[in-house]
Amino acid sequence: MPEIPLGWMFGALGVLLALSAFFSIAETAMMAFNRYRLRHLVAHGHVGAALVADLLKRTDRLLGGILIGNTLAITGATTVAGFIAAHLFGEDRWVVFLTPIAVGFVIIVFAEITPKVIGATYPERTALLLVLGIRPGRPSDEPKLSPEEIRTLVLESSSFMPKKHLSILVNLFDVGAITVQDIMVPRARIESVCLEDGMQTVSRQLATTYHRRLPVFRNHEGDIAGILHVRRILGALHAGSLDEQALLAVLEEPYYVPASTSALAQLQYFQENRERLALVVDEYGELMGL
Repeated sequence: MPEIPLGWMFGALGVLLALSAFFSIAETAMMAFNRYRLRHLVAHGHVGAALVADLLKRTDRLLGGILIGNTLAITGATTVAGFIAAHLFGEDRWVVFLTPIAVGFVIIVFAEITPKVIGATYPERTALLLVLGIRPGRPSDEPKLSPEEIRTLVLESSSFMPKKHLSILVNLFDVGAITVQDIMVPRARIESVCLEDGMQTVSRQLATTYHRRLPVFRNHEGDIAGILHVRRILGALHAGSLDEQALLAVLEEPYYVPASTSALAQLQYFQENRERLALVVDEYGELMGL
């Protein structure tokens, strides 16, 4: 029988160790794959995710195939390593004794522990890469579930909660897309004070208003003078001594926001800066609402 070249045996050993590592990383990655993330990818037509989901439907066959393949690879690697050791060092007792120990160490470190750590740390990337050679390209510091994936999870759980609660949860995902223009009071519906109407009319309006703060305009063309905190002029209003100069003296500077500003960001700004009211303007600075 012709002797097998030593280079071929080393090549066979490397292939068998790589196969063992493949089976180890595949087992861990498949079992650690986030099921909600997997459903989301399948729902959006991801081919690799569909193949992974199909494999996970038959977990017993999947694990059985991986176990058989890994066992055969390890057995083959041990056998080839024995031939290599005998070729290099002869068939002394110490060679026969140490070869399985050395091979076992290599298999444990490079074909078991390391692949399984990688598979457990990056299950999505690893599983999809092994199945179809597709790299998802998601940075490891991103959340495990994106907002769209959480939305999918909520919708799938719709049968377990009242429709009212489901509607509230689903609408939460759209909060970031809402702008101040979507929730503002349009300019035509703003209750405001116009100094051009005369102080008698203004006084009657202030005495009956339900609002604590009102925008004050100099005229009907929209020339805003400031924001009035009604509480500051209650004394003069009750005493009948309120005039235009006294009113202008207590006005606050108006705070303007672009119509495209995120409503959530604006709410956070209000909370941090203790603001209560803002005037919404378009790209030309024209008043749109409050």
